[in-house]
Amino acid sequence: MRESGEASARGRFPSLPPFARDRAHRRRASASALRTSAILGAFECVKIEGSGEATALGKFHTLRREQWIPKPLPQVFAFFSDAENLEEITPPWLRFEIVTPGPIRIAAGTRIRYRLRWHGVPLFWTTEIRRWDPPHCFVDVQLRGPFRLWHHTHRFEPYEGGTRMTDVVRYRLPLGMIGRAVHALKVRRDVESIFDYRFRRINELFGGDTVAGPNR
Repeated sequence: MRESGEASARGRFPSLPPFARDRAHRRRASASALRTSAILGAFECVKIEGSGEATALGKFHTLRREQWIPKPLPQVFAFFSDAENLEEITPPWLRFEIVTPGPIRIAAGTRIRYRLRWHGVPLFWTTEIRRWDPPHCFVDVQLRGPFRLWHHTHRFEPYEGGTRMTDVVRYRLPLGMIGRAVHALKVRRDVESIFDYRFRRINELFGGDTVAGPNR
């Protein structure tokens, strides 16, 4: 499989030395992920789960969670749109830390850099706010990090005297079949565990309940 990939890279970049072809191949893969995020951006903050448009984008995993928070919409949105509060709702085992100097002004195009450890492996993660529609929605996408695609839509709406918060995460691992196997064996449980912790921590901070959604 590696030989096939290298042959393909040689075909696309015939005049480049091997190390330059590798860098060019990585840049193409990164650009492909960003294009997918841009296509998803056309449907941001719209309930498209299971739609033909999403299917046409190719294969990716989806995690969807809903949680009711007994606080008014402006207060809830203000909390979740403040990057400094991410550390409050992230599991300690990730050793999550914001590297971007504060204060961070959130708007479309804002980039935030984080440092964390995934099972002891140090990682840097850079995200960008792709859409900013207060107090109803914002979308962040990974620019650099462990995933080939990470596209997280946050939606907020008034509901039964409080706020219903919906998270839809569409993500894909690199390495093709190997990535899919690693996802099945470990990563899916890790991602679900992160959002399980997030739910419990939000309940501690605000109270409330959840409406579980399908994870695909």
